[in-house]
Amino acid sequence: MRPVVMFLGILLMMGGYGGTLWCYAALGDAWRMGIRKREKTVLVRKGPYRFVRHPIYLFQTLMLLGAFLLLPTPFSLLLFVIQLLCIYLKAFDEEAYLLTVHGSEYRDYLSRTGRFLPKIGRVMAP
Repeated sequence: MRPVVMFLGILLMMGGYGGTLWCYAALGDAWRMGIRKREKTVLVRKGPYRFVRHPIYLFQTLMLLGAFLLLPTPFSLLLFVIQLLCIYLKAFDEEAYLLTVHGSEYRDYLSRTGRFLPKIGRVMAP
C-alpha cells in the first residue's frame, strides 16, 4: 500500500470520527436512535447541521471510505455500497417525519441545506 493512500485512509477515518462527535455535540439532547413518531423534536440547525441535514451519515461514510482505502477488498467495498443505500433510505424516512413535525420550518431548512453535502452558495444564517 502506498503511504499516500494509507495517510488518506487514516485521515478520512479520523476526520469522520471527529465529525461524528461534532454532530453529537451539536445535537445535544435532541439526539435520538431512530424515529419516535409521538415525540416532537427540536429542529437542530447549528454546528454541521447549519450546512447539511444528515452530517452524521456523511461522516460515517467518510470513515468507511477511509477503511476501504486501508483495506481495499471486495467486502469493504460492499460495506461501503450498503452504507450508501442505508443512509439514503434512512434520510428519506427521517425527512418525511421531520416534514410532518416541523412543516414549513423544515421546508425552509430543506431549501437551504444539502442532504449529505452542503449546497454551494446557500448557507443558513445563524
